[in-house]
Amino acid sequence: MPELTCYDAHLPMPRNKIFVVSLHRSGTQSVDDIFIRSGLKSIHWPVLHGEVNVQSMVAGRETDLEFLADKLRPIVDEHDALSDMPICALYDVFARRYPDALFVATERPALDWISSVRWHIGTRTLLPYEKAGYWRYLPSRPERLADVNDTELADMHFRHHAELQSFFRDSGRLKLVQLGSPLAGEEICSFLGLPALTMGKVDVMRQAAASSVA
Repeated sequence: MPELTCYDAHLPMPRNKIFVVSLHRSGTQSVDDIFIRSGLKSIHWPVLHGEVNVQSMVAGRETDLEFLADKLRPIVDEHDALSDMPICALYDVFARRYPDALFVATERPALDWISSVRWHIGTRTLLPYEKAGYWRYLPSRPERLADVNDTELADMHFRHHAELQSFFRDSGRLKLVQLGSPLAGEEICSFLGLPALTMGKVDVMRQAAASSVA
């Protein structure tokens, strides 16, 4: 894991990129929705660049974060904001590469997050982007989330948010909000200099599952 360093608060302007460094299943779609409604060019789950599947290109090199950032660069260059896996695993790499960028994270309560990721992934094999996110914190490098116990996931959840705050301490570059706070959307918008918007609840997979049952 790259060494954690703090960044100086006096950074050059303007800041042009926005990286959502929340763990997946922590409101990343809802934050993406705020950006889209604000007129930003935003992408959630940055898999495709044109017809090129970037995720498939990083298979086998999921722990090489610099390599991941290199492969994501064409997508980063074409967007104002990026969210979901593997962005959360690359916060320190992106902070160095994009010194004008800002970072947003929404923190979901640990037990709710564990329940949600288990529902989302189930027993299938982790995808390359997911491996990048989980393997940063799980030394066992599991192929399936089902092989990870809840204590390990709770520790990952704690470490991610603690290390985010440590890394960006006193930099003014990170806004961490609690998912479910009624003012979360407004706080994010204020931090980014966007018109105030409330955060909706966007979850494509949950909505699709509910529709199929109905």
